[in-house]
Parts: sequence; structure tokens; C-alpha cells
Amino acid sequence: MTRFYILFISVFFFLLSCSTAKEEQVKIIGKGGKTYGGKFNFMSKEKVDNLFPLYAYNVFAQRINLQIFETLLKTDPQTNEIVPGLAESYKVSSDGKKYTFKIRKGVYFHPNPCFSNNKHLLNAHDVKYTLEFACSGLKINKQSALLIGKIKGSKQFYNKSSKKFYSNGIVGLKVIDDYTLQVDLENSYAKFDLLLTHPSLSIFPLEAYEKYGDQIGLHPVGTGPFILNKMSSSGILLSKNKNYWRSDELGNKLPFLDTVEITYVKTKKSELESFKKNQIDMVMEVPVEHVKSMFGSLKDAQNGKNTPHKVYSQSSYSINYIAFSCAQKPFDNPKVRKAINLAVDRNRIVEEALNGEGYMAKNGIVPEMTGYNSELVVGVDYNPDLARKLLKEAGFPNGNGFPSISLWVNTVKGTLSYNWCLDYIKQLKKELNIDLKIKLCSINERELAIEMGEALCWRAGWVADFPDAESFLGIFYSENKFGKNGLNAFQYINDSFDTSYLMALVERDPIKRGEYLVACDQQIIDDAVVVPVPSNIIFSPSSKSCSSSKIILCGILTSVACSN
Repeated sequence: MTRFYILFISVFFFLLSCSTAKEEQVKIIGKGGKTYGGKFNFMSKEKVDNLFPLYAYNVFAQRINLQIFETLLKTDPQTNEIVPGLAESYKVSSDGKKYTFKIRKGVYFHPNPCFSNNKHLLNAHDVKYTLEFACSGLKINKQSALLIGKIKGSKQFYNKSSKKFYSNGIVGLKVIDDYTLQVDLENSYAKFDLLLTHPSLSIFPLEAYEKYGDQIGLHPVGTGPFILNKMSSSGILLSKNKNYWRSDELGNKLPFLDTVEITYVKTKKSELESFKKNQIDMVMEVPVEHVKSMFGSLKDAQNGKNTPHKVYSQSSYSINYIAFSCAQKPFDNPKVRKAINLAVDRNRIVEEALNGEGYMAKNGIVPEMTGYNSELVVGVDYNPDLARKLLKEAGFPNGNGFPSISLWVNTVKGTLSYNWCLDYIKQLKKELNIDLKIKLCSINERELAIEMGEALCWRAGWVADFPDAESFLGIFYSENKFGKNGLNAFQYINDSFDTSYLMALVERDPIKRGEYLVACDQQIIDDAVVVPVPSNIIFSPSSKSCSSSKIILCGILTSVACSN
């Protein structure tokens, strides 16, 4: 079956110019007939209460942060190639251990009281500070695993900055002049430039943290096309950055839009009703069962026929899985995890729970992508007899003595996600006689429960932060401790995996690097750290007035040019 899957991470709204039916504004016409003004509205089922890039790493926060902040480098939305961002150019030494970045001139941070004259030009010192902060051991930094061990001196800096920022800096970060930064690496790192496209490594100024401290997530200061106007319990309002440095191909100053508004919604039904009434401009994720009722046939909807909307669908670099806390009983026993993996008929989930509208997870945890051969990973087949044998060997014959455990699921009743989780636990009851109970929750509730050790089993998904297998496998590296400096929520430790992963980081030969990454993927499947599960098809419709869009495989809608 063709894979159609959109997990909408970020929309670069500076190319948008839309207005809803409830709000018409006088618009200025730019070159090429493009219009200025208007508001772009969408909804979010999860509340966002922190906009600090190094802390707020879930998909809902990143949708907003990528409008406020920018990274040194970016990936081209059509080719996935690395292109300049806040760094206008960079050079790499022949041994791959030294990167020299030329910082773009004339870029202002958002006006903010943290600056002495309310404004500040971006320079190499700001970039150095951001990368140092990303290597710190401060509690607000949830992403130090991205750079620790890569930049020379980063481990020492991390150890010295667990309570306060270490002012002596990192030896591997050197400001050559106000617009030149040199980064020295411990080893040749094959994808260091790609790593710098990671949204958590967006650039922010020293002055913002000095003024706001750990409350910086409520006072984001970036260089992006939009500025935080208001954050409340009902939503977030972003306003146009009038000093934004970019222009389009015709020389029109960006952004076109005046505002972007995100409103919180409790149910998908309410969001769809708002879209039908033209109260919002885009629906982030529409389960396939709603497409026909909203837009007629899927084919016509995708072609913009018989409906005043346009539906975008495309495969993405993403996975869904059931995860286990590998350090806590009973999931500290690999035989228990393997038994659960073998006992579930994924074909049944696709055909019955997902009504045939989904695709099988049949290999590893890394999806198909350029430069990675997922077919080399041997997946797990449905085998209930072997599952029962393994569970017996683990000390739970016929499920006797197995504790009742909550499966934490961030959804609501009646959705396809809820339905397949329900089918999943029914199969485990039938085949293994073990009881899992669905516990509905928000993402924040789930993450806190994992960090506190309360959640032993949960449903989750992962979307690549950059288009490379490393983005999926890094979450299993033992040093990437969840809740401290990384995303290894599974508490998984395996020396063989770690060795292959570290070899992949420094290997510059793409074929050999691919072999190391495949070995990592296979290890995760063999150890049943997670159970890859089927994914239902999801579509993202927008107002037809938003006439052209570009979506890259990471699920990032990079540009929509709208005219009324």
C-alpha cells in the first residue's frame, strides 16, 4: 500500500498570505501580485507552555518555534540538501575535524527589553553562546546529547555546568572575528553540518537568558519571521517581525502575513468543524476516516476538486511504536518484550482497527529514506506459540503472575489511534493472558510519567529532526539519558548497539556508515526495545486560497503561498 503520512512539524509562514472569513484586512500588493497582510489560523490538541528551543522538543512546540527561531543551516525542502541559514557559508577541513562558519551580517534579533537599546545584531558570539548552552548540564537544556562528545571539550564543559553556566566556555568553539566562528570536533563527524539543521539548535542571545533565566521559554527571542505576541491558556499569537532579513525570489520583504494564531482544541471533531466553517486555515492531521465526509473522494480532494480545500498527503520520515521501560520489571526481561512483540498480529490491526487504511511496520524502526536500506533489517513476524514459550521462560506461564500495567496513550476515545491500541491489548490478552489498561493522557503528562518512572509502557511516535537514520537511532544510545540530556526514555543499555552507533557517527564512508546504522536498527528489533506498529494514513488539508505548498519527507510543510 502506498504510504501517506503527514506529521506536520513546521510551517514557514513567512511565505503565507491568508485571511479567514471572519477577518478581512486591507492588503498591500507586492511584486508579482503577491499580497501582504492577513492572519493564518490553526489549532493544536496539545498546549505549549515553553518555547525555549533546547527544552521544547515535541512536535507541537517545534511548529511554533520554527517561526520564532532560526538555525545556522537548513535543509532544502525539495532536495533535503543542506543550504545556508544564519550562516551564509561554511568550510570543512580535509580531515573533517574543523568547521568554519561565516555568520550572516545584518540580521537582528527580535526587539526585546533584554537588550540595552531594545535591539541586537546577530554575531559569532551569539552562535558560540548557543552552542555552549546546548552542551551545558543545566536542567533547562534537554538536548545536550546532540553535541556532547562531538565538539572538543564539550564533555568537560557539561560536567562543569550542571548548576550554573560555565563562563570559561568550550575549547572547541572559537570566535575568529565578529562574523566568523570556528568549531573543532573531537573526531571527524560525518553529519555535523546536517546536525546543525536541528531545530533545537536554533540561535538565541546571551542577554535573553541573563534577563529571564529559566523563564526564557516564556520570553523567546530569536531572529525568525514572527515574534511571540501572546501566550495564554487558550492559545498563542505570533506577530510579524518587521525587521526580518529575508526576501522572496522577487525581492518582496518577508513575511507576508501579519499574524499567526494557534488555538488549543480538545477534540479533532471540534477542529474539523472549525475548518468547515472557515474559522481556521489548516487542519494539522486528519484521520483518513474523516476525509470522505469532509472532502468527497480522496483523489478529488487531493486534486482540489469538488471542494474549496486542498489536501496534502506524502510519506514522511516517521515511526510509531509501543515502548517499554527496559530498566524496570517486568520489561527489564528481554524475553517479556520479545513475547509481546511476537504476540501481536499487525496485519489484523491494519485490516480491522485501521479499516485497511494504514501500512505495516515490517522491518526496523528506521523508515525508508535516501541513503539507508531498511530492507536489510529483519523484522518480527507474528508467532503466538513462540511468544507463549518466551513468556513462560520469563516466569509468567500463561500470563500467571504478570502484573496489570497501564499503557499510556496520548489520544482520546474513538480515534483510530485509540482503536488500534485497544485491539493491541485485546490481542495480548487473548494470546498471552496479560492485562494492559489504556491510560489516556496528554504528551506532557506522558513525558512526566516516564521521567518519574511511573509509565512502564507507552505509545509514542518519532519524526526525524533531520533526514538521516541517525535521528531515529540516537534516541536509543545509552548516554542520551531521558529527562537529563537526551531522549533515551527506554533506559536501554547495550554495549553492542553503542559501539555500532559511535562508529557510525565518525565513519565518513557512506557504505560503511550505513552498515553500522543497520546493525543498530537490527539490535533494537532483536532486543524488542520497542514494538514498531502500523500507522494510519493522515492528511493535512488547507484552505484552497493557500494555493501552493511544499512538503519535505520529514513532514515539514516549508512554504505555502496564499493569495485571495
